[in-house]
Amino acid sequence: MMRDFYLWANSYCKISCEQMKYIREFYNNCFNDTCKISAFLEKIMSDDRMPPKIKNKIEKYSSFLFNLVDLKHEMKKRNISFITIDDSVYPESLREIYDPPYVLYYRGDINVISDMHKKIAIVGSRKGSEYGKNATKYFSSSLSKCGFIIVSGMAKNIDYYAHKYCVDSGGRTIAVLGTNIDKIYPLENKALYSKIIESGGLILSEHNFDEATQAYHFAVRNRIISGLCSGVIVVEAEEKSGALITADCALQQDRNVYAVPGSIFSSLSNGCNELIAQGAKSVRKVENILEDYEIFEKKEELFIEKNKLFLKNSGNTNTSCDNILLDDISEEVISIEERTIFDIISSRGAIDIEQISLISGYNISDVTYIVEKLLILDLVVEQGFNRYAPNIL
Repeated sequence: MMRDFYLWANSYCKISCEQMKYIREFYNNCFNDTCKISAFLEKIMSDDRMPPKIKNKIEKYSSFLFNLVDLKHEMKKRNISFITIDDSVYPESLREIYDPPYVLYYRGDINVISDMHKKIAIVGSRKGSEYGKNATKYFSSSLSKCGFIIVSGMAKNIDYYAHKYCVDSGGRTIAVLGTNIDKIYPLENKALYSKIIESGGLILSEHNFDEATQAYHFAVRNRIISGLCSGVIVVEAEEKSGALITADCALQQDRNVYAVPGSIFSSLSNGCNELIAQGAKSVRKVENILEDYEIFEKKEELFIEKNKLFLKNSGNTNTSCDNILLDDISEEVISIEERTIFDIISSRGAIDIEQISLISGYNISDVTYIVEKLLILDLVVEQGFNRYAPNIL
């Protein structure tokens, strides 16, 4: 029954995600299938703690509860389905952001949204250049072949190519619309819209088929793009590009932020170059991204080769790195968090605190504390100010 409540609240009342978050915090025990909507609404209306804005919306649209049958029938005719924040298929990565959408309308395979799949966003300017197109083709094709689900906003240029080249490479992609689920914008993306669904991908929107598109919807949906993913790649962006909003959302959500460097003479690269200057990881090849995921899907041979490479570059070729593999360390000695940080340092050879924080998603203060523990255990050594390497002795 609460699925109907979410559908009614979104389609008719236009209760915002922040307002729904407030309701859910107060009445968490009511959000189950046995709770009747009418009784639930009565409880809200009689609660003095509930803000007048929410009460006014409920009172104004309570009669529209009877329209839900017709609404769901029309959605079925249009082949539109929906999930709610309480459904098991709803990804935890999105549920944990500050203002998660409590309803998502979709067409396509909803299972693509699962946390089981590696997802990465590729975003950029609606203007774009041939350089941006080629860079998008390279990263989208390469990452999709490595098993990543490519997420973007199906806007002009960079977003379009992110979806297109993913599908062309046999991959699956998720398009998060700023419009309602039934409105294709821009219209030239109509064929792409169909291809995404036909290839096993997914079209998502937090707006139902009859909702009018507002300009701010495009900026707000960016939090969903980054929220679904573990990282965001910005290919081309001007200084005030919407892609930078997605990058900002990613930072707030503790996601990895990658930027493709560009010419200092191109305004389309100003945003990316500035992101890199502020600490985003510069990516020029797909390996720059894959190495951040290999630490969680490591193989012993990978670590041995990477550590040997580090020794070769440092000139210390006589020391064996085999003893720094984590397999030799008891799980009772270090925690999961410490294990993760140790893996990052081991895979890189030498790395600073800020880079560890960006890769792991942990706060710098937490990373500093964990590294201090690893220093005490003689698992890592300091190599300059805030820079650490595995202890290979």
